[in-house]
Amino acid sequence: TKMLDKLTETQEAYRCSGSVYLSQQQINSGLALGKLYNDNSFASLEHKLKRQISAAMLEDDAFCKAREQKILDIRRMLRTLRQIVQLHTVARDELLIDLDKRESRQLYVFIILIFVFLYAGFQVTRRGLKDIEADQALHRKAEKELNISESRFNAITNQASEGITLADPDGNYTFVNPAFCEMIGYSEEELLQMTVHDVNAPGQDTSSFQRSKTSEEGLVIQVLLQRKDGTTFISEVIGKMIIIDGQPQVLVSFVI
Repeated sequence: TKMLDKLTETQEAYRCSGSVYLSQQQINSGLALGKLYNDNSFASLEHKLKRQISAAMLEDDAFCKAREQKILDIRRMLRTLRQIVQLHTVARDELLIDLDKRESRQLYVFIILIFVFLYAGFQVTRRGLKDIEADQALHRKAEKELNISESRFNAITNQASEGITLADPDGNYTFVNPAFCEMIGYSEEELLQMTVHDVNAPGQDTSSFQRSKTSEEGLVIQVLLQRKDGTTFISEVIGKMIIIDGQPQVLVSFVI
C-alpha cells in the first residue's frame, strides 16, 4: 500500500511538473511574441506571469492540485495575452493602413492644389500675354497711323508753294517749311533759333501774332516782312491756333 501511494504521489508530481513545463513553454512563446512589439505593458504582464509560475513551482507538493489550478489560470492569462498581442497587431496594422490612406489623400489633394495653382498661373500669364500683344498691336497701329500722318504732312508742307510755319505761344518757331525758308532767306536751322518777331520789318505792328493766338477760324492780315539780306516784302498771312500733341501751336501760312 505504501508503495502504491508512493507511485501515485510520484505520478501526480510528474504530472504537475509536466504542467509547469508546458506553462513555461507558453510563457517563453509569449515572451518571444512580445519582443516583436516593444511594448512595456506586454513585457510587464509577461514578467508577472513568469514570477507566478516560478512561485508555483516552489510551492509544497501537498498543494499540487491548487498549484495545477494556478498554472491553468496562468495559462489562460497567457492565452489572453496572446489575443491582446494579436489585437494590438491588427489595430496597429489598421492604423498604419489608415495613416497611409490619409497620407495618400493629403498627397492627392496637394497635387490637385498644385495643378490648380499652375492652371491659374497659366491663365493669368496667358491673359497677360494677350493684353501685352493687344497693347503692342495698338501701339503698332498708332505708330503706323502717325507715320502716315507725318508722311502726308511732310509731303504737303515740303511741296507747298506758300510758306508754312508753326510757333509756340511765345512766338518761337517750332517748324518751318522749305518755301518759307526760301521766301525769307534764312535756313531751317537759323529760323528754329528765332521768333516770329525777328522776321518782321522794323516798325511792323506785332499785335497780329497775339490776335492769331486767340483765333480759331483763321486771321487773315497783311504784314511787312524783312529778308535776311535786309530787303522787305509784303505777305498775306493767315494764322490760327491749333493743338498738337496736347500743346497749343500757332499755325501761320505766308503767301506773296
